[in-house]
Amino acid sequence: MKKHILFFSILVCCLLSGCASKQALIYVGTSSPEGLFAIKLDTKTGELIQAGNQKDVKSPGFLTFSPEKKYLYCVCANNKVRSYKIEKNGQLTFLSEVSSTGKGPCHIEVSKSNKAVVVANYGSGDTSVISVDESGKLISPARHHSHSSFEPPKLSKRQHGPHAHNVVMSPEGGHVFVSDLGLDRILIYAFDENHEKLTPSQPSSIQAPPGSGPRHFTFSPNKRFAYGINELTSTITHFLYEGEGKLSAKKTISTKPEGWTEYNNCADIHVHPNGQFLYGSNRGNNSIAIFRINQNDGSLSLIGHESTRGNWPRNFAISPDGNFLLVANRRSNDVQSFRINQQTGQLSHTGHALSLPAPICLKFF
Repeated sequence: MKKHILFFSILVCCLLSGCASKQALIYVGTSSPEGLFAIKLDTKTGELIQAGNQKDVKSPGFLTFSPEKKYLYCVCANNKVRSYKIEKNGQLTFLSEVSSTGKGPCHIEVSKSNKAVVVANYGSGDTSVISVDESGKLISPARHHSHSSFEPPKLSKRQHGPHAHNVVMSPEGGHVFVSDLGLDRILIYAFDENHEKLTPSQPSSIQAPPGSGPRHFTFSPNKRFAYGINELTSTITHFLYEGEGKLSAKKTISTKPEGWTEYNNCADIHVHPNGQFLYGSNRGNNSIAIFRINQNDGSLSLIGHESTRGNWPRNFAISPDGNFLLVANRRSNDVQSFRINQQTGQLSHTGHALSLPAPICLKFF
């Protein structure tokens, strides 16, 4: 059992000494055989400190928490999905591992009542649902939902078949949205919480701009606006959310700086907790694009761009208090710390960074 427990020695000392209120804990998924990490953010200075390393899991990838943050779930190498119990002192205790039933699981979301997790399988281009028991253990086998009934657009070499990239629960928890890069669609499923079951909604998908390659998707705090970032065309599409799984697409705008002609593709997208600003990551330009959100209709206006101080920003995360934005630069093997001006939305580098192997997912605890 010892090898299945992550001893956050620095974190535990901090908790026992009473300084936890000045620090935030972040779990970091990686595409590295060195496993899952925990880091701390000093919420006054923006300093980052490594706090632990879970070595029993290889290439843990994307992470999610149960609603009450008792459990952590992650997709990992060899097409597996894992669950851990989060102990009071910050340790992780291994609970279970099951197959995703697909190839290349790349994203995971948990249901509102923690009865199931939903997984996007990029390689096989499908969605899996895995039940969770009362102790946080994943129950095999997963139920598999193929995307093969949709015709791929074949507008690029990555669009000759489905490639599910992201799963997001609707604000009310009754629907699941799956961004499929290969299909230029966001698939929409009704989610039965009692039976942990997905069924195609009506309509069963919404079309993204041709050749755009939808990658990640998010809702604004007011639950009326939604945004999808498109990897292949470096754009963001603005949607209105009408409830009950119904989206209507509005405008699509570029994330690239004006005049940028070199290679670029997008990765991650998040709305600030105050609902006024939207951020998206550019890989190639290696920047965070910053937008202001019109509070009446959800439309976007570009504020500017901030360098990520590293290479290939695969993922980023905003602190719950809205004061900091952390960027995971996968190719330069670092996490960079930025302070957010909550009045203007602008980012300023804190001067702090942390070296980690191939970080690809940051989750504030």
